Amino acid sequence: MNITQCKIICGGVAKWNEWRESHPRAKIDLCGAKLQGADLYGADLRRAKLQGAVLREASLRQANLSGAKLQGANLRWVNLRWVNLSGANLRGVDLQGAKYDVRQMVCGPHWYEVSDELCLELMRFDCAALGASLGDMDKAILLFDTWKERGLCPFAHTPTTRPCLFHESRDLWSPGKPKSLKKLWAMIVKEKEIKV
Repeated sequence: MNITQCKIICGGVAKWNEWRESHPRAKIDLCGAKLQGADLYGADLRRAKLQGAVLREASLRQANLSGAKLQGANLRWVNLRWVNLSGANLRGVDLQGAKYDVRQMVCGPHWYEVSDELCLELMRFDCAALGASLGDMDKAILLFDTWKERGLCPFAHTPTTRPCLFHESRDLWSPGKPKSLKKLWAMIVKEKEIKV
């Protein structure tokens, strides 16, 4: 943990965000920081190392945690509904009592390596999202089938961005009914050892 950075963020979000703006290349290391109950409303924590940090009951509304490394962090009783978690690593986080939107949790963070079963289900979810966007599920399936045979990414040349971030394996692709968000989240929670 960088003690200087910890002192700056404990001095308030305005001071922190100003420091971040004047140090755009700084590597943020708040691993293990004790920020329980801290007011981090609107904090710029992009790409921050927060592994093992205690953020229990912290105010993170409108905080930017995109690309943050939160493995093993304590996020108990935190409201994550208005937090940017795109590309964040949430493996092993403690979300007991936390408030969040299931779609945000499935589609925001980066899940990296996943089991074959979860990979297939996330690909089916992505395919269904593409089909809904295009208004043509058959076309979406065709794009995924073509991709499996070493074609272009199914989302190339479409207005839709890929909803789920994970290391996919095109060899596993087969069409099928996607699981509900709730069931996908349950699979992710189990596989990534997230406490809910």
